Amino acid sequence: MKRDMETKLGRISSRSSRRLAFFGVFLFTLVMITKEGMETVLMLFQIHDAKLVTGVVLGVIGATAISWAWVNFGHLINVRRFFQVTSIFLMLFMVQIGIYSFHELSEAGVFPNSEVLHDATEPFSPTGLYGRWFSVIAIGACAVWLGAAWRGTR
Repeated sequence: MKRDMETKLGRISSRSSRRLAFFGVFLFTLVMITKEGMETVLMLFQIHDAKLVTGVVLGVIGATAISWAWVNFGHLINVRRFFQVTSIFLMLFMVQIGIYSFHELSEAGVFPNSEVLHDATEPFSPTGLYGRWFSVIAIGACAVWLGAAWRGTR
């Protein structure tokens, strides 16, 4: 992916002035980072609770640690495997959202025989027996798949 992006950027920059292309990418990056920073600062100005400030500080420390780890160890990640696991997790997450949406719509009485549908989907609701464990099962399924794939390529 990196090579493809570099090739496309190189092709675009060779057509016109290289300095202009560099300046455009630099300016876009600068504006995006500034925008995100300003949004974060404006939200943080609204915090007056000491526990929330502690959470923000711990979050910044965590983000810094993750960034450091990504810079130093990111080259070790198998990008193909990463996207495979991410797509599996997103599919399972979409199933979860679909089940929750169906449950909530039946609770609101949108469907015919909504009461029966609501009772049938209650165990799959966020507070139901299976719904509480769905996230853990989805993450566990991804971890098992990743472990099996890793073991298969060894």
